[in-house]
Amino acid sequence: MSITVTGNTYLDAYTRGIAKQQVYKSSNYSLTGKSVFLKYKNTQYGTNIPLFYVTNFGEDDSIVTLPMGSTFFHTYNKPGTYYISYSAIYTDSSLVAYNLSDPFVIKDKWDVYNQEQLRLVDEITLKLPYTQDQVDIQPNEWGVEDIFNTSISRLQSNLDYLKSNTQTINTQSPTSFFGWLGSNTNSKASGIKWFTNTYNQTYVNNPELAVSQGASYFVNIKDATETTDHIYILDNTNFRAFSSTDIPIERNFSNADQISYLLLDPQSLDINESGDTVYIADTAANKVYKFYLNLLDNPSIDVQLSVGGFGNVNAHDKFNSPTEVSYTNNNVYVLDYNNNCVKEFNQDLNWIHTYTSMVLDEDQPVSVAVHPQHLFVYVLSKSNNLYIFDHLGSEPFATISLNEAKDGYNLTKILFDDVGDFFYVQTEHNIYKYSSSNIFISRFEISKTTDVVYKNIRSVKDRSLIISSDKCLLKCQDFVQIFKLGEGLPYNYWTLDQLKVSKDEFVTDLNYNRSLIRMSQNIKAFRNTLNAKFVYATEKTSSGLTSYFSKTPITVSERPVFEDDIENETLGVGINELHIPAVFNKELKKIYSALEILADFLSVKNISIDDINSASNGVFCWSWKAMSCYNLSLPVFKTSNINPITYRELKSDFPIDYAPSKTWVDATSDCCS
Repeated sequence: MSITVTGNTYLDAYTRGIAKQQVYKSSNYSLTGKSVFLKYKNTQYGTNIPLFYVTNFGEDDSIVTLPMGSTFFHTYNKPGTYYISYSAIYTDSSLVAYNLSDPFVIKDKWDVYNQEQLRLVDEITLKLPYTQDQVDIQPNEWGVEDIFNTSISRLQSNLDYLKSNTQTINTQSPTSFFGWLGSNTNSKASGIKWFTNTYNQTYVNNPELAVSQGASYFVNIKDATETTDHIYILDNTNFRAFSSTDIPIERNFSNADQISYLLLDPQSLDINESGDTVYIADTAANKVYKFYLNLLDNPSIDVQLSVGGFGNVNAHDKFNSPTEVSYTNNNVYVLDYNNNCVKEFNQDLNWIHTYTSMVLDEDQPVSVAVHPQHLFVYVLSKSNNLYIFDHLGSEPFATISLNEAKDGYNLTKILFDDVGDFFYVQTEHNIYKYSSSNIFISRFEISKTTDVVYKNIRSVKDRSLIISSDKCLLKCQDFVQIFKLGEGLPYNYWTLDQLKVSKDEFVTDLNYNRSLIRMSQNIKAFRNTLNAKFVYATEKTSSGLTSYFSKTPITVSERPVFEDDIENETLGVGINELHIPAVFNKELKKIYSALEILADFLSVKNISIDDINSASNGVFCWSWKAMSCYNLSLPVFKTSNINPITYRELKSDFPIDYAPSKTWVDATSDCCS
């Protein structure tokens, strides 16, 4: 038997008559306390096939044995990166061990985007919020505790600013591409199935191969969403439900023909939190329907309510071509397209409010999204403007021009993630990501071909996005990934109250000096947490020069050094010195100078990998094999005798000359273990 690496995501094992393994994963990222699952598939060679699988999820007491065809569920108790190992027990009683190189990455909670505590990587140079002049005590001021405390507070604010600039977010989106769902022109007999990095992975990057042919297929997808265990799809005039599995099983509704006959031109759907109520906007019928889902023994979809008929903007329960429906916080928002407005209803389709304005009459709305926390209503227009209304507002309180999303393709959708950290603007071929404070983050495309046209997008479970095209669904995960300098290193800071001179104290040299020394200790404590820095790197690749932001390690000796009074903690006002501005400012300047040194150190510097190629025995000495053991996402570069390489290249089919071969056992170097 030999074990070799095929592609980038899983190991294939072969013995004579033993099958090739493929693994379907429910997701790549999840949370503690939430169930994930695996399912194994094999292509049969002869009669020697797996009878049982033994799966080790990488956590204590996580080994499970089940028959072939079973689904392996597991709930992780602790955050971490878990690599899966498993064994197949074959008909001839042989046992073959495998490893899955795509791990489950488990978090205890999703990181939160807070612009005030994060640095965008294109913020090259750091500028302290308070200048030296603003920190100094002015000549006409006396050195009393209130004025002194103001100076200390501003110095601490400068330090807090530097601390907040030691973390940034990964601007590469999506975080993880899951795959696509549809019928493949090369395997039409298999019908609708998933193509992911570890399952049917040959075609994972080819959604353009999806066709409306085969044992089962999609005809013309309008919209789709997903719950914990089902995917719901508006396909032409049909509402379809599938199990969330490797080969989705369609749930056949007993009254499907009746519903298909009822719907004339449905364009949009959304579902409530419990997953038992679906809202559908029918453009041709000028109606919005509320359906009840019954997915028990005899599945059915039953009309509960409907609202509509032809009417103008002032007709609360009428529409003129409703093209979009969105369910948020127990209310239903309908884009009334030809009336240039958005109408809000409660969950029983009773009218609440109409969002309209002269600007919308002149700039036609194409999509609507509602912030899940603040309930601001975001209306996207044809001319790439974003009009933002207060909840129940009569006029937009802000207008944002989304110039980044002007790519020559039609706008199709605006969408918030499920907590409101980001919103996404979708065109026919690109998706643009913005923070909720309207800062542009990134552009990403799921499909590399213009043959796949994006028609809709929905935020679903596990920070995932479902993108609809006419013949297939595409799925990815996208969430906040925070990169920190000094993460995991111990620190202990004096609080602002502990830094200040108390009004209740009898003010002496000792009180002022205590405050100055504690401030210097905070600065040194922060400096001592730094184990890396952000740089802008340039390297040569086979296709030319490439540049990217990177997080690179530093040694203790590379940390900034301050003047002796800071390092030795000998700051202070002398016993015989008066408490006057000149005396205090002399010591305050030393602290400010240390903060300036830190600001310069943390500013992004340009670096060329060619400059460090000779330092293969230093901190940049990593082997290709060592790199592949790390779950890196922000580009991080290391060099050794096998040439510099970025993680993105590592994950792709990079040229063979990067290493002696692509096999695992040869992924070593002379200077690295």
